[in-house]
Amino acid sequence: MIRYRISMLATLFVLLIVEPVSGADTGSSLEPHVHGIANLLVVFEGTQLDIELRSPAMNLLGFEHSARTSEQQAAVKNTKETLANANSLFNFGPAQCQLTGLDVDMSDMLDKGFHQGKEHHNAEHDANHRDGQEAHDHPNIRARYHYHCARHDQLSSLRTSIPVEFPGIESLQVQWIINGRQGAATLDNSRRHLNFEQ
Repeated sequence: MIRYRISMLATLFVLLIVEPVSGADTGSSLEPHVHGIANLLVVFEGTQLDIELRSPAMNLLGFEHSARTSEQQAAVKNTKETLANANSLFNFGPAQCQLTGLDVDMSDMLDKGFHQGKEHHNAEHDANHRDGQEAHDHPNIRARYHYHCARHDQLSSLRTSIPVEFPGIESLQVQWIINGRQGAATLDNSRRHLNFEQ
């Protein structure tokens, strides 16, 4: 069931990017990989709420290559922990939504060849090869959240702290589908509240 909803979420995400909601406040373009811009898709049907965050790694980590140093490894770990703390990222008001599933994918950012204490070994040797590869590879980070909302009739808004937790996100492009209605908005550090009843 979760795989089906993730697939549905990904399909809706693509559809909304290709054909954005007309007349909606979309702000900047919803290109798949633009530094400073992240995308948030919110889908609510029945009592099930799914949220997916997609962001260039640069916005969340300050770099977009696999972590090569212990500091970068720590940044990946801290970012994953922050993304996994859904209660601090999202507030749904009186809807009483409980997290039932979570998937934070940062696998592209982990350097499989990294070994603690040997981070400088072969660094210069590998640098040109990696930089050449990564010049064409712009990794994104994805986080998926699945909720069950006990008071589904009360889901009228969402408040997020994503732009505060990750200052590299200058613009959070939100597309939402709530029980057949849809809309879009741009959130940022000064505007973090989204009303679905507009």
